[in-house]
Amino acid sequence: MDQSKIGPPFYSLGSVGVFYCDRLFNLMLEENVLEICRVEGHTAPLGEGDTPDSQSVVGLIIDRLVEDGYDVSSIRTPVPVRVVD
Repeated sequence: MDQSKIGPPFYSLGSVGVFYCDRLFNLMLEENVLEICRVEGHTAPLGEGDTPDSQSVVGLIIDRLVEDGYDVSSIRTPVPVRVVD
């Protein structure tokens, strides 16, 4: 780990993710991008049209960071989305 990158606002966190069915929603904190990717081998695939709104997921992640005492003022919304296949 690069010790020079451990500091406010996110210390050693590079990203924070949420799993939902067969998807990982991963907020890349330094890039301010939400990556969405499929979880290979998952047994409960997400149905068409069942994907949660990406900005709602970002809101949940931000709420959790605030709850844990992080300064989230550097996160610019709406967060751009990058789909990774």
